[in-house]
Amino acid sequence: MLPAVLAVDVGTSAAKAIVVSQAGEVLAEGRAAYPTTSPKPGWLEQNPEDWWQAMVGATRACLAGLRGAGELAAIGISGHMSALVALDRDYRPTRPAITIADTRCAAEAACLNERYRDRIAAATGNVALTAFTLPKLLWYRRFEPELFAQTRVVLAVKDYLVWRLTEVLGTEPTDAGNTLLLDRATRRWNRDLIDELSIPASILPPVRESLELVGGLSRGAAGAMGLAAGIPVIAGLADMGASTLGSGLLDHRRLAITLGTSGQITQVVAAPCPELLGKFTYHPHALPGLTYIMASLFTGGLGLQWFAETVADLTGDAVPTVIERVLERAAASPPGARGLLFLPYLTGRGSPEFDPSLTASLAGLTQGHTGSDLARAVLEGVGYSVRQCLEVMARHHAAPEEIVVGGGAMKSPLWRGIVADITGVELNPLEPLNAGPLGIALAAGSAAGIFTDLKERLPTLIRLAAPEHPNRATSTIYESGYRRFGALNGSD
Repeated sequence: MLPAVLAVDVGTSAAKAIVVSQAGEVLAEGRAAYPTTSPKPGWLEQNPEDWWQAMVGATRACLAGLRGAGELAAIGISGHMSALVALDRDYRPTRPAITIADTRCAAEAACLNERYRDRIAAATGNVALTAFTLPKLLWYRRFEPELFAQTRVVLAVKDYLVWRLTEVLGTEPTDAGNTLLLDRATRRWNRDLIDELSIPASILPPVRESLELVGGLSRGAAGAMGLAAGIPVIAGLADMGASTLGSGLLDHRRLAITLGTSGQITQVVAAPCPELLGKFTYHPHALPGLTYIMASLFTGGLGLQWFAETVADLTGDAVPTVIERVLERAAASPPGARGLLFLPYLTGRGSPEFDPSLTASLAGLTQGHTGSDLARAVLEGVGYSVRQCLEVMARHHAAPEEIVVGGGAMKSPLWRGIVADITGVELNPLEPLNAGPLGIALAAGSAAGIFTDLKERLPTLIRLAAPEHPNRATSTIYESGYRRFGALNGSD
């Protein structure tokens, strides 16, 4: 039988495991969820042990459904970006992980920008935002000094899980880049900045390349997961690094729009653009020598989820059932939602003007509007936000020739059509829509030698569904709504 690879993507709320064949076919899937806690306003934490248990559960569920696969050639792990995972001298977490959306470190981010903005920008293409790890690390040192003193190593999510699998400590550029302590050009730690910030260099793990094989599956991990010991494990990828690879982004010609709970727009670029500093973020690609830009939308599918949960709270119905009903009702409202406009900032605003304090709102609401109009306005508001980011990116970077879409929100034909009509561009849905697990599978397969010449083969391994063409008549209707959206946000 042909060899296959196991890939596990540990996202913001669940672990997803897949086994992929040498032909790029997904042979089996498994999933397991875990919670996020918020002990104080602005705090969002997760227990690393929950990630491990979810990864084990997702893997076992995946293997239970596996038919006809050969020997596993490698294992790849991806994890959600920018979480702070601190381990003590016995390699136990000193505290719950501080996740990307946690905003407790706003003062530390502001201080970094005041003192080190130009140096951080020169090395990374970014300014300090609460989403990055460095402000979280400085908060940790300032407010929990006793725990900080006990810290042996600081890791990202997938780094922690790779350690649990192999007992090898390390990181790689797609996650290390999110610390703000990595030099983008050398893909190594920025020792000068680390020393100036008085951060002990010993707590930062070795940086390897993303597709490097770092060790074999330990006996203990193998027993927990139901696998054979010794299977090679790669350094792995941050979730968006995996999604970028799984979307087939190797140069500027393809751009990816991902709408899950949040939203991301990614494209490979030649170099960071100074004019976009602080508006978008730049990240090391899984493949050396490449950089990608990312627009972050804090409210993607979260908008639909919030609206459905609000309705469910009033009616007592199950949220999944309400989501289906909301989408049906949204289709009954005409394009433009009869003048109702939703500003999608339920957790603050992301690109192109980061403002965590900004709140969502409905503009133009009248007594005559219906639930269908509200539902459609939520979907359209996210679409307007996507268009705004695309236009700003296009003014400063090379225009793409093709746009692919993925993420759970893009399962809805209605929402895909709305985004296509608002942006006026053809959208090509990825198969599967969740590109992250596929991306880490391709990375693991490349490292193990079953996907040779990855750059050459990538276009044949990534499949697209029938394109979503914009309706030109509807696109014209959306022009006035988009102008109102821009006026309410300020021109970008």
